[in-house]
Amino acid sequence: MDILVKTLAFVLFVSWSYDVHADGRNYNFVADSNTDSIFLDKCKIYRDLLKNQDAELFKTFVAPKFHEHPGLVKQFEVYVKAYEREVSAETYTLNSIVIVQLEDQNFAGVDYIYSSHNGKGSGNSGCTFTRLEGNHWKLRPR
Repeated sequence: MDILVKTLAFVLFVSWSYDVHADGRNYNFVADSNTDSIFLDKCKIYRDLLKNQDAELFKTFVAPKFHEHPGLVKQFEVYVKAYEREVSAETYTLNSIVIVQLEDQNFAGVDYIYSSHNGKGSGNSGCTFTRLEGNHWKLRPR
């Protein structure tokens, strides 16, 4: 019974954590350093929105001045297609997700490291973030 209660508490915490990070503060969010764990959360949200083709959530990662830009939807579709190419291969196997240790404190990265072709190949994708000002950050889609 104790394990059930702990599991339920963990699920609620993770759910609450996702809601907090998916609240529209995906652009100009705060991180203490370029290795802050929030980058893992933001990258997961971003990759999930590509998977679900959620253009409205995508806008929360973009500067507000571009929300009505006519090219935004087209660019979003380009990112979705690139994501689909990456993960649709039958041999795509995600091995790990790591925060990249970058010397330049104005950039942060999360790598999704995977193997392909039954272990004969490998790849790396994920997310790159750029410091805006102070401790404020934005995703730089790739």
